[in-house]
Amino acid sequence: MVLTAFFVVCNGYAASPVDEVIDSGKKYLQRYITDQAISEFTKAIQICPNDARGYSMRGIAYALRAKVRQDLSDFDRAIPDLNKAIELNPLDYYAYATRALAYNNKGDFDQGLSDYAKAIELIRAHGLYYDRALFYFGKQEYDKSWEYVRKAEVAGHNVHKQNPNFIKVLREKSGRQE
Repeated sequence: MVLTAFFVVCNGYAASPVDEVIDSGKKYLQRYITDQAISEFTKAIQICPNDARGYSMRGIAYALRAKVRQDLSDFDRAIPDLNKAIELNPLDYYAYATRALAYNNKGDFDQGLSDYAKAIELIRAHGLYYDRALFYFGKQEYDKSWEYVRKAEVAGHNVHKQNPNFIKVLREKSGRQE
């Protein structure tokens, strides 16, 4: 029971300590306080090591710090985190775009271009998953609607958080509690 609850919490279906730490890190990042942001994202990784968001956000923080300080070694720190984020969530277009930036700044233009192409491909699909969930809901194909809700969330669109009324109605109509 505890393990199931931890799994659900770590995967963004409920507010959790990892969400609070990531939100805190994002606030530091928005103010360019990169050292504190990196510290917060490191805590998030420690709390939930299988959550791609901690790695992705820490990689972004390292890349931002590299740009601000003009210190290319931070790009070397960013790349492994972004690799891990992509391993855990292959649909994380921010991770691909940030890794492209890191590779470009290190002079690996081919890898950077490849990552930018992947990020662009994923951005195009990102909102479409949610749109498909709505279409299937309209057709009363609730299992298919849930399938695309999950795909949208894997792609970074937290439907449960951003569209709770849709999820509530989908739960009622489908009899499921995802």
